[in-house]
Amino acid sequence: MKIKSLYIIVFCISIILLFAECKKSKEDPAISFRSRNQRICGQWQLSSLAGTKLMLGTTYNYSFSGGNYTISYTTDSLHIITYNSYDFQMNIKKDNTIQINEAYSNSSNKSISITTNLYWNWLDIKKKTLISLPFDDFEIPGGDEWNIIKLSHKQIILNYYYSSTSSSNNNYSSDITLTFNLVK
Repeated sequence: MKIKSLYIIVFCISIILLFAECKKSKEDPAISFRSRNQRICGQWQLSSLAGTKLMLGTTYNYSFSGGNYTISYTTDSLHIITYNSYDFQMNIKKDNTIQINEAYSNSSNKSISITTNLYWNWLDIKKKTLISLPFDDFEIPGGDEWNIIKLSHKQIILNYYYSSTSSSNNNYSSDITLTFNLVK
């Protein structure tokens, strides 16, 4: 009887430790039957974007929701750039390829659509909380190194944070958060 109880306790502790390994980021699901590799793969659509970027004394504010993407900044006066019907999707595949589709109408009502095949990868192989996503050539601010705030089967929340001061006391910083929802 005691040996059977010991086996049950060891089994329960093993299961708890196994599930504890699934949660890497603070907002990850507590229990997941999918690995981080399995959860990252799929067709993802941008659902929100918010953040700021400071560059050469100018602060840029970014916001996206409901298909409207707005960038505002002030130099000598307030400037607002609006992209109508903005759609950004990425299809992340397990072979480390990523297809990115970006479509929008600019302020002149000219429709723009870009589809590109590129590569993604984990930047911290063990924890898988830092990912390289090639957004540099798109209207998404930030860089290509993103912290994963949340990675569930149906949602990804990414954050790009950067801050530095140059020798001429110019401050550069970015703090951008993106939320993607699973399409399929």
